[in-house]
Amino acid sequence: MAVIVFVCVLSILFGLTIVGVAWFQASLRVDAATQFETATAEVLEKEWQREAGYNYRIEFRTQRRRRVRTEVKPTVAAPDFEVGDDMPVRYDPEHPQDVYLDHPGELSYESTMAGALSGGGTFILIGVGVLIWAFTSR
Repeated sequence: MAVIVFVCVLSILFGLTIVGVAWFQASLRVDAATQFETATAEVLEKEWQREAGYNYRIEFRTQRRRRVRTEVKPTVAAPDFEVGDDMPVRYDPEHPQDVYLDHPGELSYESTMAGALSGGGTFILIGVGVLIWAFTSR
C-alpha cells in the first residue's frame, strides 16, 4: 500500500510540475506578445528535429540596427518557412537573442496552457484516481 501511495504522490507532483512550468512559459509568451519588439527575420537554415519539429536559424536587425543571428523553435503548427523566407518575429529589446515566432498560436497563453493541462492533468487525475481506488477498495 505504501508503494502505491508513493507512486500516486509522485504522479500528482509530476503533473503539478508540468502545469507550473507551462504556466511560467505561458507568462513569458504573454510578455513577448505585449512587450517585445517586432522584426522581420530571414531564414538562414532549416533543420528538422524529430521530437520538436523544425528549428530555424535566422538573422534580423533590431530597431537599433543591431544585426542578430539566433535560432527559433516554433511550438505550434506555424507556417512552414523555407531558407530565404521572411519570418515575423518578436524579440526582447534587452536580450535580442530571445526570439519568438510572431504567430497568434505561438504567443497565446491558451495554447501553452491547453497542452500543459491535458498532459499534467492526466498525471494528476491518474494519481488521485488510484489513491481513491486504493483507499476505498480495502
